[in-house]
Amino acid sequence: MRHLRSTREATGLNQREVAEKLQESINYVSRRERGERRMDLIELMDYCAAIGKSPSEVVRELEDLVER
Repeated sequence: MRHLRSTREATGLNQREVAEKLQESINYVSRRERGERRMDLIELMDYCAAIGKSPSEVVRELEDLVER
């Protein structure tokens, strides 16, 4: 999902840093950012915490993109 990647990049973090914060592999982060694997709510909340954004903020941004 491109939005996750662009949101992460906007925070100045790379996939390795996020993976370390999540205690997961880079592949875990990469697959979710590419949309190959979906995230459940808990995974989304953990991902958002790792990049320093609130889940509601990330979802709101995504809603804005979809509405365009």
